[in-house]
Amino acid sequence: MHQEHNTPWNSLASHFQFFRDNPHLTPRRTGLFARNLPTQGKSLNHFARILSQTITTFSETERAKYHTTSFDAPTSGALFSDELRDRYPKYLNEENQRIEHWILRAKRGHGYGTFDGDLADILQILFNENQMKTIMMLVHHPQIPVHQLQTLSQGYDSGFSRVMEVGLAAYVMLNLFVATGTLQNGTYLESREYRQLVIMMTECMNSRSATQELRDHHFLGALPEDPVSGLPEFAISLRYGSQRVRAAYGMGGTGRGAVEVSYWDRRKF
Repeated sequence: MHQEHNTPWNSLASHFQFFRDNPHLTPRRTGLFARNLPTQGKSLNHFARILSQTITTFSETERAKYHTTSFDAPTSGALFSDELRDRYPKYLNEENQRIEHWILRAKRGHGYGTFDGDLADILQILFNENQMKTIMMLVHHPQIPVHQLQTLSQGYDSGFSRVMEVGLAAYVMLNLFVATGTLQNGTYLESREYRQLVIMMTECMNSRSATQELRDHHFLGALPEDPVSGLPEFAISLRYGSQRVRAAYGMGGTGRGAVEVSYWDRRKF
């Protein structure tokens, strides 16, 4: 388990139990269920507090690597390299590569709004590529209010906040699988929690905002393939037909590693 010397994963896991076809539910369901112990509330609050403190500490340590509290904010020039632009031609181009373009967009609209979702897409690519120096420059740039791109509501979240939301959910869930032993014995594949996690990591609310799942697509697409079906291992346990899985596995990307599940596929769960 990650950071198990700091994070009480075992304490969290002690409040859950794996049931296959839980007889206490109709219809029956397989997965992790709360044991409803008397200490549950206190333990979960303690876990949340420690996890929050750990994230804050790591964030402060990371930010300290970049001296951005006092700097000459650039008003022109390239925001990212030509190489990065060529790797993501669907989202990056010569126009949005320029810092002055970002400044002009903010001035025209008196800040950023729902029509600036393409800029949020770029931020998500920068996160995916670990371009922290560029991100920190944008965060502290007085003429580029990137905080307004965090949550852009259009009936769904098309801001860059989804990078954090999905990442945190996956981090907690995968460590919980380890702490409960369900990862080691493979029973996690049967759980509803695992299926919902995969869908959360791969679903795309609309085609334009697929950058929200780029990192997760790369991770899941790199998993070993099942020798019989040829599908990535994570997809084998999902309860929809092979045609659906094959369609989702090939959507919205460039070959292997591009996995995208639509909102309508998600409703099957």
